[in-house]
Amino acid sequence: MADSFFPSSMIDALAMLWMQNQDLSSKTPEEIYRMFVDAKEKIRNERLGRNQ
Repeated sequence: MADSFFPSSMIDALAMLWMQNQDLSSKTPEEIYRMFVDAKEKIRNERLGRNQ
């Protein structure tokens, strides 16, 4: 198995940094997952110049 480290990309790292600064105390695992995926999508769109 190849060595892999999380975060594996700049987008993952930025999304994780954002997540670390959120109040997750009342969130379910599903909500946390969706927040992380949404953060990655927003970062990716910003990087590609697709501001929404």
